[in-house]
Amino acid sequence: MATEELTPANFKKELKELLKKYNASISFGASDDSDWWGIHGEFLYASINGKDTRLCEGYNVTSSDIKTR
Repeated sequence: MATEELTPANFKKELKELLKKYNASISFGASDDSDWWGIHGEFLYASINGKDTRLCEGYNVTSSDIKTR
């Protein structure tokens, strides 16, 4: 991306292209013991061709959160 400017618009464009390429979505989840009185064990995950893979714990994900193995 050396020739493109690092802008939110370009980030969203690349993210959209990756989601299309891998038939993927990014979602929020929580542990099974969460209920009306509280949410516990929050995490973000990606569903790629119907297979879920956890991206991170909590509500935010950075490149250092994503394990490639």
